[in-house]
Amino acid sequence: MKKETKRLLSAWLPPLLCACLIFFFSSQTGAESGHLSGRITRLILHFLYPAFSELPLETPSTWLETIGLIIRKGAHFTEFALLGFFIRRLLHFYSLNRPLFLSWLLSTLYACTDEIHQLSVGGRSGMWQDVLIDSAGALFGVFLFHTFQKIRHRKQKTDPQ
Repeated sequence: MKKETKRLLSAWLPPLLCACLIFFFSSQTGAESGHLSGRITRLILHFLYPAFSELPLETPSTWLETIGLIIRKGAHFTEFALLGFFIRRLLHFYSLNRPLFLSWLLSTLYACTDEIHQLSVGGRSGMWQDVLIDSAGALFGVFLFHTFQKIRHRKQKTDPQ
């Protein structure tokens, strides 16, 4: 494989895989998504608070609802932070004008389409609040890449080779 082909593949593959992963999770029915969220929530709670299973029966359901909501919204933020990071990385290869804004915009548009997609999935709903969370995550990922690039650039300036 040619060097340029490898470079393009390494640029395009991460954001495409990330977008596919987001699509996969959004394609789960409400029951499937809830079951997965519940399992992850229980694992985290048992890890953070080993005595969780010994609490009265009514307490865990309250904890599960609250922690589950935080975990679900945190997952939204995280997956779009990754998407924003990878899209910004992709645009770095093309030296476009306003790459920070464009990376954020593309990620946010994908968040909108993701919520529209969820409207067609049983037991799911599209929520504008999730678009805001996704957009904030994308912005975080874009600036994370930007920060890494600045640090790398400064280091290259100071390290004579």
